[in-house]
Order: sequence, then C-alpha cells, then structure tokens
Amino acid sequence: MFTSITWNDYLVFILTVLFLYYTFIAVRYYKWELLALSGIQKELPNSKQLQYVDIKQQFITNSSYTDQQTISAVADNEEISEIVKAEITALFANSPETISSNILSDSLNAILSKYSSRLLQQRLDLSRFILEESGNYFPGLLSQNDVEQLWFG
Repeated sequence: MFTSITWNDYLVFILTVLFLYYTFIAVRYYKWELLALSGIQKELPNSKQLQYVDIKQQFITNSSYTDQQTISAVADNEEISEIVKAEITALFANSPETISSNILSDSLNAILSKYSSRLLQQRLDLSRFILEESGNYFPGLLSQNDVEQLWFG
C-alpha cells in the first residue's frame, strides 16, 4: 500500500487537507474580520452607527490642548465661560444616573483645570451654575462645599 503512494501525492494531499482545515477555521471564527477586509461591516441590533460628524465632534470636544490654544487666542472671558457651561451641561447629561460624587467631582475638576487661569473672574457664577445643574441632574449629590473644592484641586 505504501509503495503505491508517491511523495508528491502525499504532499498534495496534506496541503489540501491543511488548506481546507484553515479555511474552515477562518470562516468559522473570523468571518466578520474577513468580511471587513472587503468593506462589509457587522451591524449589531441595537447599536448606533457613528457618523463622520459625530466622530469629528467627539474629537473636537476631547482635544483640550487645541481647544485651549484656540480659545486663548480668540475668545474673551465670557465666551470661555459659555464654553465651560456647555461642557459641564454635556457632562451632566451624558453621565450615568448612578455616578458617585467623587467621579463627578473629578470630571468637573478636569473641565475646570483646562481653563483655570481664565475662569477666576467667573468663579462665583460658574459655582452657582454647577450647583444648579448638579441639582437638576443629580439632586443632593454635590453640596456647596464640594463645588467650592473643585476650584482648589
């Protein structure tokens, strides 16, 4: 029996079996990755597909260094105050309902620290705004003392 099979036939058989095996594995476990190479994307049933505008807006919102340079060159103090208020409102609106006061304070501190040198004149106004907005979204989570502590660090 072994004398009727040549090395060439044996190698062709082994390569064919290996090719079929790895093709099966690729199709079975990496189907969506292979389809993504051809441009087909898997759409999950309750997922929101991000638009180009959403990604661009998210990048613009998160790029604090560029925003700070642009703002310091163009905007005056009142415009900066409005921008900070918009960021704080967006933070409250996008935060989960079960957020802790420490996490919320850290997030607010990060926003205020981006503009800290330009916001000292509007500190009282912004403190009132933060307290009102936190009362609207998370009643009783932040106290007046918590809001005052945001300015110190």
